[in-house]
Amino acid sequence: MCCVGPGFEDLVVSPAGFGDNEKEARRDYLDYCSNTTEMVNVENATLAQVGHSSETKTLTMVFKNGNTQVYFDVDDAIFQKMMTARSIGSFLNREVLHNYGFEMFPKQGSN
Repeated sequence: MCCVGPGFEDLVVSPAGFGDNEKEARRDYLDYCSNTTEMVNVENATLAQVGHSSETKTLTMVFKNGNTQVYFDVDDAIFQKMMTARSIGSFLNREVLHNYGFEMFPKQGSN
């Protein structure tokens, strides 16, 4: 699967992630996803914000520790179901975490 968005057509994403030698491309893609995603604050023990981009089909989760996870190829319907679930954490564990490829982006400034 290739990333969606201007300038990212050749950046291949696999469930295993990008690879260590592509940190700049990874950060650029995270920035692109962030700019196309409206984030929503959530009441959760570990999550601070979640958001979904129809354009990039990415689900972005920002944790309270500052790390970000971006899940790929996530349809709008999954995000809508998550936002109406009784427990976002339970929904993520059951429907998202093991079913979609993702990339972890450490908090800016930490490596």
